[in-house]
Amino acid sequence: MCGIIGYVGRQEAAPILLEGLERMEYRGYDSTGMAVCGDGVLRVCKKKGRVQVLREMSHDGADLPGTLGIGHTRWATHGEPSDVNAHPHLSQSGKFAVVHNGIIENFIALKEELLQKGYTFRSETDTEVVAQLLDYYYSDCGDFFEAMNRLLHAVDGAYALGIICADYPDRLVAARKDAPLLLGFGDGENFIASDVTALIRHTRDIAYMDDGELAILSRSGIRVYDRQLRPVEKKHHHVDWEVDAAEKGGYAHFMLKEIMEQPAAIRKATAARIQGGRVVLQDLTMTPEQIRAIGRIYIVACGSSYHVGMVGKYNLERMLRRSVEVCLASEFRYCDPIVGERDLVIVISQSGETLDTMAALREAKKRGARILSIVNVVGSSIARESDDVLYTWAGPEIAVATTKAYSTQMAVLNLLGLYFGEVMGTVDYETYTAMIRDILDLPEKLEQVLAQADRIREMAKDFAGRDDVFFIGRNLDYALSLEGSLKLKEISYIHSEAMAAGEEARLRVQRGDDALDISVTPEKDPRDGNYRLGVWVRENTAGVGTLTYYDPATGRYGALGHAITDVDTGSLFPVKEGAVYENEVVSITRGSRGTPGELTGAFFEQETELGSIEHNTDFGVFGSASETLGESELYPDGLPVALRDEVHAGRAAILASVDGQEVKEYDCEIEKVYNQSQPETRSMVVRITDPELLERTGGIVQGMSGSPIVQDGKLVGAVTHVLINDPARGYGVFIEWMLDAASGE
Repeated sequence: MCGIIGYVGRQEAAPILLEGLERMEYRGYDSTGMAVCGDGVLRVCKKKGRVQVLREMSHDGADLPGTLGIGHTRWATHGEPSDVNAHPHLSQSGKFAVVHNGIIENFIALKEELLQKGYTFRSETDTEVVAQLLDYYYSDCGDFFEAMNRLLHAVDGAYALGIICADYPDRLVAARKDAPLLLGFGDGENFIASDVTALIRHTRDIAYMDDGELAILSRSGIRVYDRQLRPVEKKHHHVDWEVDAAEKGGYAHFMLKEIMEQPAAIRKATAARIQGGRVVLQDLTMTPEQIRAIGRIYIVACGSSYHVGMVGKYNLERMLRRSVEVCLASEFRYCDPIVGERDLVIVISQSGETLDTMAALREAKKRGARILSIVNVVGSSIARESDDVLYTWAGPEIAVATTKAYSTQMAVLNLLGLYFGEVMGTVDYETYTAMIRDILDLPEKLEQVLAQADRIREMAKDFAGRDDVFFIGRNLDYALSLEGSLKLKEISYIHSEAMAAGEEARLRVQRGDDALDISVTPEKDPRDGNYRLGVWVRENTAGVGTLTYYDPATGRYGALGHAITDVDTGSLFPVKEGAVYENEVVSITRGSRGTPGELTGAFFEQETELGSIEHNTDFGVFGSASETLGESELYPDGLPVALRDEVHAGRAAILASVDGQEVKEYDCEIEKVYNQSQPETRSMVVRITDPELLERTGGIVQGMSGSPIVQDGKLVGAVTHVLINDPARGYGVFIEWMLDAASGE
C-alpha cells in the first residue's frame, strides 16, 4: 500500500509533496519521507510514523527548500518499519534519491555485487540497492539517463520508481513495471504519483504509464520512452470527479462515506445505460454476431471482485444459458486454462492495476480469448489492454475495504447479462423488463436500507463480542455470503467463514488448551425458510445429590445411583473432572402429582474440596475423597453390603438429609424387586411410608438421588428416580450394580 508523489516546477516542492502524501494516507503505511533538490543539494527528511510527524519535523516543508522533489509513504516489505528503512533512499555519493513501490526480486545478488565494489548500505530494504546501483552506473558513464537505462536492464521484479539527481536540478525521472504510476501535466510544472488523489488539487490532466516505460519530467514538459528508448506519445485523460469526492465529506471515516455513496454510485453506473426500457452499452464494440458466437465465459478477478464474479456466475448462466467459470486471477495462469478464440474472459478490477488480474488477462489474450473488462479507473492498465471496457464510474474509493466498487461492478455485470441475453434471445420479455425495473429501483431501495443505520448499529452490538461468525446461504445467497464474511473479517477482525447451506461445517470450541470438535449441518427453518446453524455447548454443571457409600479403607465413594446427564438432551456427561463439596439443604419444594419436588442446597467452603469426581456412569458417579469424611452417626461401624438376591419386598429405610446437614432414617417399603442377571438402573420400586418425610417433601424429591436404602441391617441399594404421578414412589438400583460399575471404572 505504498504511495509515491513527485514534483518539478516553479513552486516550492515540499508543501506539495506533504499535501500529496496526506491524500494517500488512506492506503495504509508505517513510515513516510521526502527528498528535495535545492541549490544542487539533496535534502532528505523521513520518519517512522504519520505524515503529520514529517510535516512537523520539516516545519511544513520549510527546511527542505527547492522546486524538485519526491515523497513516499511506505508499507514495510523488506526490513522493519523504521526511520532508516523509510523512503527516500540516498545513494552513497548523496547524488541520487529514490522512492519505490514494488519488489526488486534480485536485490540480494545486486547488493552482493555492490558490496564487493565498496558500496555500503544503511537500510535493510531492496530499494536502497536501486539508489546505489544507479550511483555506480552514473559514476561510470556520467549521464543520468544512460545510467537509468542500464539500471532498468539490471533489475528484476515489479517497480514504480521516482528518482531525482543533485546534478540535474530540473529533472524528475520515473519508471514503471507491474506497479501503477501516472503522470500529471500542469502549467510550468509536472507530477508523478501512484494515486490520482495525490494530484487532483493541482491537475486533472493525467496519463498512465505502461510497463517498461521511462519518463523524464521537467518544468516545460514530459517525455516518455519505451524499453528501446523510443519516444512514446501518451494519451491524456481528464479526471472529472471533484476533490471533495476523495475527502470524508462530514462522515466519521471514508468507509462510512463510501457505504452511504452506494445509491448514487449505482444510479450513475446504470441510469445512462438504460434508455427506453432497454440496456444500451454504447462503449461495447462486440457485434451481435460475436455475442451469439460466445462459447464459454470466464470471470477472472481477485478479492471482492472475485465475489462479484461468483454472483455473476449464477445470473449469467440463468440469463444466457452458457457455462460460466469463475477463476481467482492468481490461479488462472497456473491452471492451464482451457480457453480459446470463441471464449469471452470478463476481467473485473476496481483499480484496473491489480497485478494478478493483469497477468491473467495477458494469459487469456495469449490463448486467443476476447477480453471484456469491468473497471473503475479510466485509462488504467487493464482497461487499455482489454478489447472492450465497461467503466463502473464509481469515483475514487479511498477505504481499503471496497463498498461502492463492489456494488457498481455487480450492477454493471447484470446490465451486461441483460444486454447479451437480449441479443442471444435467451431472456424472455417478462424477466427482462422485471430486471430493468429492479435495477432502476435499486438506488432507492439501498437508500431505504441505509436509512436504518441506527438499527443496524444496534444489531452489530450483538455480534461485536463474538469470536466466530458464519455466513450461510444457497445459490446467490451463498455468493453474497462470501463477501459478507470477507467484510466482517477485514473490518472487524472477527473470525468469519462463508459456507453453502447443506454442507457440513466443522466447528471447534476452544477453552484454553482444551478443544471440542463438532460437525454440524445447517437446517432449514420451516418458519421462514432460512437456514440456521447452531451449537449448544455445556461445559460444566452443578447440583445437589446424595452420597450412597464411602469406604474409609480405600477412600473411595459412590453417589447418585444414576448418571449426570445433560438436562436438554438426556445424554450422559463425559465428565473430565469434578469436585465434591459440603452442602446444606436450605429449602424444600414439596412434590405433588405431576410435579416433582426438589431439595435446594447451598455449597459451603467451596475452596475446600471433599473429594473428586472421576467417573460418571449409568449407575452413579464415583471418585476419591480428599479427606476422611468421618463416621456415620447412625451407623458408626458401617454397614455390610447385600447382594441382589438378598433384597426382598418388605419394610426398609432410606437415609436422607432434608434439614440442613442432618442425616435421618426414614421408613419405606420395597414394593417390588426385579429379577436381574445383568446390571439395570431400575432394580426395585420403593414407596415412602414415613409420615414426617411425606409431610415435608411429599415423598421422593430431586436431590435424594443416591440416598442409601437399608434393609435387614444391610445396604441394599440407592434411590434413583421418582414417579412423576406418584411422588411417594420411585425406583432404586441394587448396590451390587453400583459396586460393579465402580470396580469397572
